[in-house]
Amino acid sequence: MSSKPQAGPNGYQEPRPDHLPLSAAVWDASHNFGRSSQTVVQKLYDAVKQLEADVIAMRGE
Repeated sequence: MSSKPQAGPNGYQEPRPDHLPLSAAVWDASHNFGRSSQTVVQKLYDAVKQLEADVIAMRGE
């Protein structure tokens, strides 16, 4: 029987995703400021903008 990992202070039940820079930035913000803070919302917004820009650039649009 496997037990579910306990959530850390940021609410995530997994370690920091060092290999995913955008996700790691959000993980850090939620760890430092709490997952419901405006800082986390801003980090998520910035991450989505960067991801969208990267996808558009890869498509050549």
